[in-house]
Amino acid sequence: MNSAMENPAVRQSLGLVDCTKPLCDDLQKKIETLYTDEEIRNFCEVLLTGCGDSYVAGLAVQPAFEALSGMRVKALSTTELCFHYPLPSGDYGPALAVGVSISGKAADTAAAMQAVKNAGGWTLGVTESRTTALAQTADRILKHDSMEAELAPGTKTYFTSLLSLLLLAVHFGVARGHITADEAAAVRADIEGYTEAFRPVIPTLTEQCMALAEMLKDCRHFETVGSGTDYATAAFVREKIYEAVGKVTAVENTEDWLHVNYYARKPEEIGTLLFAAGDSPAKSRYLEAAWAMDFIGRPYVVVTDLDAGEFPPSAKVITLPKAPRLWLTPLMQFMPMTMLFGFMQELLGEKPLRGLEGVWGGKNAIYADQSGILDYFKEKGDERRG
Repeated sequence: MNSAMENPAVRQSLGLVDCTKPLCDDLQKKIETLYTDEEIRNFCEVLLTGCGDSYVAGLAVQPAFEALSGMRVKALSTTELCFHYPLPSGDYGPALAVGVSISGKAADTAAAMQAVKNAGGWTLGVTESRTTALAQTADRILKHDSMEAELAPGTKTYFTSLLSLLLLAVHFGVARGHITADEAAAVRADIEGYTEAFRPVIPTLTEQCMALAEMLKDCRHFETVGSGTDYATAAFVREKIYEAVGKVTAVENTEDWLHVNYYARKPEEIGTLLFAAGDSPAKSRYLEAAWAMDFIGRPYVVVTDLDAGEFPPSAKVITLPKAPRLWLTPLMQFMPMTMLFGFMQELLGEKPLRGLEGVWGGKNAIYADQSGILDYFKEKGDERRG
């Protein structure tokens, strides 16, 4: 299994600790020049949007953004923001839409920026490119270097999006007087400290994930389960399972899993991943869900900062360092799972994203021409101005 250590998802997962400080330092300098304090104080709400991983990054950071900035924050899919969010027909007022897209090529994200601009809102693109549709549509750009230029389930890219939004929230909080400069420095230190806490446990996590990849590789399909910030991690891991090994995966909140997914036939064939932060208000329900999974014979793994003794004796528990603040948990909670499914990819002889070959290659799906939706909202903007 030594060759599996060179799997891109495994390698990127193991590299997150080392890349944290350089990314934070670079992003912080760029964020400080984006807006004046007066502009930030005039924003009444922040709308986080994107597609795929980028949308989930907004879900993961929304609680932190609210806590740090003191603002009303919503994480919306690009479709919701384009077509269903109640944008007033007149001046939208002091709202900021933050469109996240690593490549900047997702036309839906650019279209969401255009839709908000049409209604008088402000827009910010978080991306690694200044030349794509998002960069050309958004008012301002936070350009980062994701350090991931290979065909792989997006790992460092997602981590970079999380860091970008977290540090943006910290800066907004100081500018609005919601937190002090000292409190902001403490949060930034917590971010770096939390990732650093993983360094000494990486050998144990690696060994566990290798063994669990072997245990779960023959599962027919998977389910990822969590609530609150844990749900965001579950949603992200679902995406990585599709990209890494191509197995059908459902994501569910813990309560609905106990009401619905519990009754699926052939439970022994459904690999189930439960994300359970110890400080979550849903802790008691997590414990009940684990016992239910155990009772019906699911092959399941619990990813938690709780002691393994709180779960059934037969549970496979991955114990992670505890985040200093609950809303920081998503920053690293996914890391063992991207590693695990990288190992599984090697065991199954799978290619990431099916190698973008055959029906998965060419200009299909996310690589299809999406310009129509952006053109639609540009035309709407022209009509408004006319």
